[in-house]
Amino acid sequence: MIDLDENKRNLQDIKTRFDSLENSIGKIEELEAKLKTLEEQTLSDGFWTDTKKSNAVLQEIKEIKAKYQRHEKYKTKFRKSNGNE
Repeated sequence: MIDLDENKRNLQDIKTRFDSLENSIGKIEELEAKLKTLEEQTLSDGFWTDTKKSNAVLQEIKEIKAKYQRHEKYKTKFRKSNGNE
């Protein structure tokens, strides 16, 4: 049988991680707006001719998507632990 105290510790750990993640990535809306701006840049004329710049933008897109995915993962985990699926 799962111990109530263990569940409380697990929930607190998830909440701490979630809070930390939100603090580290800032507001999710800002992250989404930045991602949209960067993705729009990739569609502009001549974007791909400057490989150094295009690689930097692609790297930033990749990093933002990774942050967003971590945020969503912890948010889902937190909601499930809290009974808010």
